[in-house]
Amino acid sequence: MINKLYSIFSNQSSKIFPPIDFLNFIWSKDKYLEVFNRKKVPITPTISVEKLNHQKLLGSIQRKGWNEFIIKPVGGTIAAGVESFFLKECLNDPTLLKEYFDEHREYYKKFLVQEKIKGFKKYGEIKMFWINGEYSYSVNTPSAISCPDEDYNVSLVKNEKVLKECIKIGKAALSALPKIKVGGKIIKPVLVRTDFTCCKENKN
Repeated sequence: MINKLYSIFSNQSSKIFPPIDFLNFIWSKDKYLEVFNRKKVPITPTISVEKLNHQKLLGSIQRKGWNEFIIKPVGGTIAAGVESFFLKECLNDPTLLKEYFDEHREYYKKFLVQEKIKGFKKYGEIKMFWINGEYSYSVNTPSAISCPDEDYNVSLVKNEKVLKECIKIGKAALSALPKIKVGGKIIKPVLVRTDFTCCKENKN
């Protein structure tokens, strides 16, 4: 089914907008995080994993000082496949990682490992919407973290200090996106969403 959908989106006669090159970038968490990191757009430090070597992975996590971390699949959405782990527990029982990868390997080829950010569950994230390349509005959705499949609270972000910083980072993210070309012309993306989670109660 995925291959069939991809072939439709890749076929120029389908006239899909945005084009497949842009969509591939947006869909690939590992790809856009790598580009953002290279272009100095602040991201959560990330370890990419294709084939599990639990000793190597746990060693990398130890060196980064992450006592608690999350794993999420590239290609997942609305928190599908996202799980959190404690480093100490995984060191004592590496099968915890093996069981996770065995469960999700059928559907996903690559996974991202990140530190579990303190304050994320309490404060949620700021979802910032850009229309035709211009900032439109932002909402905060803290309760979506604990119940992504259910109704949750949404509130407009009005803190000017927070908005100013998010807009600055958001502009940098948008400038790093691939250019959309249609008929030889550069076209701005109709809608892009940038998500922010940051530093409340977290020195990092």
